[in-house]
Parts: sequence; structure tokens; C-alpha cells
Amino acid sequence: MRIDFFSDTFRLSATLRFFEFRDRGRLVRRIFSIACVWATALPSRIASNWSHNSRRARNRFISRERSIWHLMHTPVGRCLRKTQLEVLLIFCPPAPEPRTNLSSRSPSAIPSAASRSSSAVVFSELIGLCTAVASPRQPEMTRRDPSKEYGHFVRAFSRGAAEETLADNNVFPKALLSAGVSGPYACDEPLNSQKIMKLKFCGAAGTTTGSQHLLEINGKRILLDCGLYQGSRKHAYEVNCCFPHFDPKSIDAVILSHAHIDHSGNLPNLTSKGYTGNIYATHATRDLCQIMLADCARIQESDMEWLNKHRKKEGLEPATLLYSEQQAEHCLRQFVTISYDRPMLISDGVTLTFIDAGHILGSAQVLLEVVDHADGKKKRFLFSGDVGRGSNEVLRDPVPVPDVDFLLMESTYGGREHEAPPGVGGHFGEIIRQAVQRGGKILIPAFAVERTQQLLYVLHELFEAGEIPEIPVYVDSPLAVSATEIYRLHPEAFNQEVYESLFERQNPFGFENLTLVRSVNGSKALNDIIGVAIIISASGMCEAGRILHHLKNNIGDPKTTVLFVGYCADHTLGRRIRDGEREVAILGGRYKVRAKIEIIDSFSGHADHSELLGWFERITGPKTRVWLIHGEPDSALALRAGLMAVHTGSIEVAQLGTEVEF
Repeated sequence: MRIDFFSDTFRLSATLRFFEFRDRGRLVRRIFSIACVWATALPSRIASNWSHNSRRARNRFISRERSIWHLMHTPVGRCLRKTQLEVLLIFCPPAPEPRTNLSSRSPSAIPSAASRSSSAVVFSELIGLCTAVASPRQPEMTRRDPSKEYGHFVRAFSRGAAEETLADNNVFPKALLSAGVSGPYACDEPLNSQKIMKLKFCGAAGTTTGSQHLLEINGKRILLDCGLYQGSRKHAYEVNCCFPHFDPKSIDAVILSHAHIDHSGNLPNLTSKGYTGNIYATHATRDLCQIMLADCARIQESDMEWLNKHRKKEGLEPATLLYSEQQAEHCLRQFVTISYDRPMLISDGVTLTFIDAGHILGSAQVLLEVVDHADGKKKRFLFSGDVGRGSNEVLRDPVPVPDVDFLLMESTYGGREHEAPPGVGGHFGEIIRQAVQRGGKILIPAFAVERTQQLLYVLHELFEAGEIPEIPVYVDSPLAVSATEIYRLHPEAFNQEVYESLFERQNPFGFENLTLVRSVNGSKALNDIIGVAIIISASGMCEAGRILHHLKNNIGDPKTTVLFVGYCADHTLGRRIRDGEREVAILGGRYKVRAKIEIIDSFSGHADHSELLGWFERITGPKTRVWLIHGEPDSALALRAGLMAVHTGSIEVAQLGTEVEF
């Protein structure tokens, strides 16, 4: 778009690249800022030094380097350095005067206020730039005090006659308030009421996996989490392979709440498709992602073999991997790690603080303190991530966040209560003792991160207290073994008891009868064990990993105990077994379920319905708008009903693909 403005004093022609301007208000303010710079920095006295008949002088004056040099050395210009613009100035003074070497002029050589008697006239004419691009639609607006509404502009050129002209004639507010832009930048809202903060739900809306939420703040696009959707292999691939709700190249920053794959698993795919910015996370989250993303890539290889067999039967082209192990490693180079409670400016007017969520090692609530350029107000936006239960055997409790204006909140356990409170030594020990009496194996499907370490700590306590017999314990998961080693490196996340034991025992997650199994041959050897043994293996939802082989070989044995210690999403093998199906499909075969099925929900890392309400009430501030995500529809609606009983603000259940403004 090109803007031309003529007067008997000068001619200004500016070309701006309007892809940066997403609304009329920002466009008009940018044009006005440029006008302010030229009206104050280059009054007619400078122009009179040049003869418009001198081609050499004029060419030197209008060169891009000279023009941009003057623009960049002004208060407003320093705010516009990232703007791509070209400015052409041609002054037409009444009479030539001796030449002055413009290139030698420093910022201090710009004319003083006394020499700017004609600046006010020039400036008032420059106001025409704002109305030159005005659309016929001119929304009715209430007159505002320019010293309050436009103080930051007034200060930029407040010296000399220009300030008096503005104060006396109210030129500035009249021009700015009535200006508009037609075409794709038109907007029916008044300038100062434009809502540039937007939130789009790109995943984990109506489901518990695939967390992706896109914020637009001050024209920058910030992605909260980038997780994998988990479900049937075919449907999951279709959802995860591309990003239907945004272009990865358009994202300015990514913030990761924690390392679970449903929150982090699609990051390598994001970076391989063109995202080049920072990925902000806690130190522990980055360390866990190093092993978890590589493991996820390896699992995809086996899943892709299965998927392509079915695609071939259907006459479809073979699918490709979402990402490789090398791409997972490359993604880690974009991580920027931040400690808990250490604010960091990550974008224009946006400060990030990670606050402990007590869910897994390194998990965080994401607090964004925003200075909204639309109205100049400060706003506090909180993304809950996944909220922990509190009273965890290993981790600290979730930390309450004060003065929250807007809240994006998980609802995984909405409408459901855990069967037992945190601290499950007694119930867990009783199940182990009964399983020992039956004489069979105890299979515990568990997430490699957090749940496995929690189980090891509780088993250690039970063995030391003599509450269960000394039986062999095997952790059959290379990922869980690596994660356990990482846990020891991050005492900042431990509760006080575990923190102290870390120095007293050296290893609170190890004991004499524990064997960590990495190799495939070592895993196969567990099938030959006769008698009682505890086998902890991933994954917790029984969708992948070595637990599938152990279930295949043992689920038909009545002596076997299968103990679930965490949440299983709908349509997963773990959920079908938990729900009591008597025959299930495992690794392509059908198997009768004769094993004893036990469930302990108190090991869950997610707060239940009452605990979520308690967490919500401990958060202070108006909480003007609340959006519920990361939950099945029934769970989100149940939590909404519970919140509405204690809160008068807006509470909405997020819908996939929708966008809200606030």
C-alpha cells in the first residue's frame, strides 16, 4: 500500500509493508508515529538548505540511508526499528540556501525547539496521513483527553510549537479517533476497544491428549504446548501429521508446561515443518524431553509398519514418520530453560514465569504477565498445565498463583474423585501381600516418567518398614531407567522429605532387590521367571512398550495381578481392561482376561474434581474468564458446573478449532 501526501511545504511518500498490520489501530498508530518523526526532526529550516533544482543534492537527501538514519535516531523511530518501510522525502522550499552536509549531522544537531516555529504547521499537515487512508466508515467515539490517551505519543515530540499545536487544537486525537482503513484491514470496532489478545484451541479440547493452545498477544503468536494426540493409530496419525489450525512458520514462541508426550510429543514435527523460534521450558522438562522425544520417535517406527500394512490393503500411499530420532535431537537445540519463579521477557510486552504444578518432575503452571498494547493495561494470564494432587510422595505441592485475570484450566478428572487420598502405602501394601499369596506375577503398567519413580519410592518405604516381603522388583523400560537417573539430578522439584533423603540415602529410588532392565534380551528373560515378582513397565495406558508383551504372556493366568496406578484415556487397551472387558486384542491376537485386575487411583498425578476446585479457589484475582481444556466432554462439563457454584465469572468449555478474544 502506498500513501502520498502533498502540501506547499513538502511532499511525503511512504511505502509500508502492511502484512505486519493485523488491525486498523496498529496501522494508524504506525503512520502517525512516522509523521511525528518527520514533523519534528526535519522542519522546513533543514529543507531550505536544499535547492529542489539540484538533482545531486536532492538525490543525496532522499537516499534510503539518510532517511532511515534520521528516522532511527528519534524516540519514536527507536520503537520502529523492526518495521520494514521505505520513506521518500522531497522538500520544495521557496528559495535555496547554502548547502549543509546532512550526513554529518548527529542527533544532537537536529534543530532546537526555537527553530521549529514552522514545525507545528508541518505537523498539523502531516496529520492528514492518518485521514488519507481513512475508510468512509468512521465509528462514533467519545472524545478523550489526549494527554491521557496519547501521552506516549505526545512525549515523543513534546518539545516546541508542535506540543502547543496539539494541546490547543486537539488535532492529534481528532485525526486518530476518526481514522480507519478499508479493505482487509477494516474493523468495525473503535480504535481503543480493539482486542488483540486471542486464544485458539488447537488440541486437547474435548479430549485429554494433543495439548496445543495458540495465543496472540501484541501481534505475536505464542503456542502453549505442542503435544501428540493419542488414540487409534490411524486416527492419531491423521491428527498429528499436520497442523490444521496454524502454520508452524507463523509461530513466534513456544512454551512447554511439562514433558509428557501429550504435551511435548509433536515438537520435533513442529520444528521440522519450519518453526525456528525458542521453546521455553524448565530445566527438568528439557532433560526429560531429551529421552522422551527420542523414545517417541522409536515407537513411531513400529507403529508406522503396522499402519502402512493397513494402508496398503486399502490402496493408499504409505504414510511417513512424523519425525526421526535425529529430528527429535535437533528440536532440543531450540530449548531455552528457565528455573521456577524466575520471570523472563519472551516477547514484546510478555513476561513468562514458571510456577511449580506438582504434576511430574519439572511440570509448571505458565504465568504470562502482559502489557496489552491495545489499551496499555497489565493483564495476568495463567495456563494451568496439568495440576498435581498435592501430598505427593516425591514432588512438591502445586503453588497457588495470585492476581489472575484469565485462566486456561485442565479438567481431566472433572466430575470424578480418586478412590483414596494421596499417601497410599497401606492400600498398596495390602494388594502386594494378596498377590504374593496367589503366587503369581504382579504387572504394573506405569508411565516411565513420574509414576515409575513414585512407585519405586513407595516400594522402598514398604520394604524398609517390613510391610511387604522382600520380592524381586524389575523396571522393564529403558525410558523409565533413564528417567529415574534424571530424577536424581533435580532436587529442586522434591518435597522436603525426599529432598532430605536424597542426601541421607544417596538414592531414594533404589534398593537391593531392584533390577533395572534396558536390553531386549533382559526383557524376554522375565517371561521365564517362576513365582512372585513385580514387573513395572511402560506404557501406563498399555498402548505401546514392553508392557504389551508381559500382558500377552500373563493376562490369561488367574495367578497374575494387573495393577493400574494411573489414568487411562478412552479407547486405549488399558481402559478396556480396567472397564472389565473379558477378552482384549493385544499385538494382533485375542486374549482372555483371567488375571486379577486391581486399580489404585491415588497414584494419579492429576488432581481430581475436589482437588481441582480447591486449586481454583486458592488462585486469587478476578479470574474474569476461564476456559476448560484437557478433558473429555463429560468431565469438562462436570467441572464447569462445580466452578459455577463458587465463581461468578465466565466459565467456558473449549471447542476444538474455535478462537476467542479477550
